[in-house]
Amino acid sequence: MEETNWIILEGIKITDWIKSIGVLLGIPTAIWGVIKLFKKDSKHEQRINKLSDLVESQNGINESLQGQLKELKEHTEELHKRNLFQIDSNKMQKKDLNLKIKRYDDERNLKYLEIKQYVTEQF
Repeated sequence: MEETNWIILEGIKITDWIKSIGVLLGIPTAIWGVIKLFKKDSKHEQRINKLSDLVESQNGINESLQGQLKELKEHTEELHKRNLFQIDSNKMQKKDLNLKIKRYDDERNLKYLEIKQYVTEQF
């Protein structure tokens, strides 16, 4: 009967004692686990917030770069048009110069003929 007293002490079974000790150990462990989860969750939330800030920053940079790219395209188009205009201007100046050279040659030949005729008339 003494064994029974050891297993049952004042109406409480040994299994009840084990259960109560398990609950006493389990509650702080569960609370610690929940606190640890909240800390991890807050760390992840901070990381997510940092990443979202980084994304917003990168979007701003991308918009700025797109604006600069658009501006560079406009400048490139303007320079291309100026170059085309300059090429046309150079071609026209070359034609004008060729015409002036031709006119000079014609005038020189005409003067030569006039002088030649004058000289032949004098002799």
